[in-house]
Amino acid sequence: MLANPEAETLPYDELVALKLNHNKSNCKANSTNDSSVTTFPYPNFAPEEERVHLLNIFKDSNFPSALGKTPDNQTIDGANPSGAALDASEIASLTEKYNLFKDQQAFTDMLASYPNIREEIVARYLGFFPTKKKACEQLDNAILYRSTNAILSYSDVEEPIKTGFFHYHGLSKDDACVAYFALDNHSKHSRVASVATYIKAMIYTIEKEAQKVGKNELMKTCLLVDRRKATSKNQDLELIKEVLNVITCLYPNSMPNVLVCPCNLGTRLFFNLLTPFLDKNTVESTKLVKDVKEIEQYVDKDQLKEGFES
Repeated sequence: MLANPEAETLPYDELVALKLNHNKSNCKANSTNDSSVTTFPYPNFAPEEERVHLLNIFKDSNFPSALGKTPDNQTIDGANPSGAALDASEIASLTEKYNLFKDQQAFTDMLASYPNIREEIVARYLGFFPTKKKACEQLDNAILYRSTNAILSYSDVEEPIKTGFFHYHGLSKDDACVAYFALDNHSKHSRVASVATYIKAMIYTIEKEAQKVGKNELMKTCLLVDRRKATSKNQDLELIKEVLNVITCLYPNSMPNVLVCPCNLGTRLFFNLLTPFLDKNTVESTKLVKDVKEIEQYVDKDQLKEGFES
């Protein structure tokens, strides 16, 4: 499970400063010697590296991850590494982009509560979650997780990744990377690692894909929940819930479509059991798809992984 800070008394700035200071020594030990090198738009590790940085959601450039810059030194996804406050037009742009017109005061309040977090990130959380309180809780969890898991290495998550429970292949019709979450090979009775390690494996996979395609940590993903071989005996409900919870916590506003296939009566009953544990936006973005033909409304046949075309 992700860390769950005490929302009522959490000192946002002090927490970030504490985590940053705690990890500066880790940064020097684990990162490359020349931190100024930004050859690749995603992390400061080359794509062939068997490790990834979680992209920096902080304005503090000393945070142990990439600076969020493209090769020509232009910032991506609203990154504001200088820490300077956004002007009125930039705030208005984010308000429009994330439909925050009814929550402009909440947005202003959140920006004041998180002065060390990039404004784009604050807007994404407030735009995705139903209330400011929920947005703050989820952003707090993301801060804690990213601060303590800045660098993920393949060797630490190799066993879960080899099961193929979460992987990428192809692009959707709206140019989103397609992720496959297979439900048939991770029964709670046959886990190859802890749930926490499975979650790290999923995060490693997401951010490694972002690294390969040169997109940021909130890249648009079409999540295909593969239930073709799933039964009541070979599904791990605890892991499934945690995967979906972590995706919404760390990657809000990034998965416009979650396709559950195939969809039958059992699938609908299973989804109804999960619904109370899921965020409202996740429920609304979830499509219970009957078969591969219906998937092709979202992903062209030639973009589906081998074995999923029929």
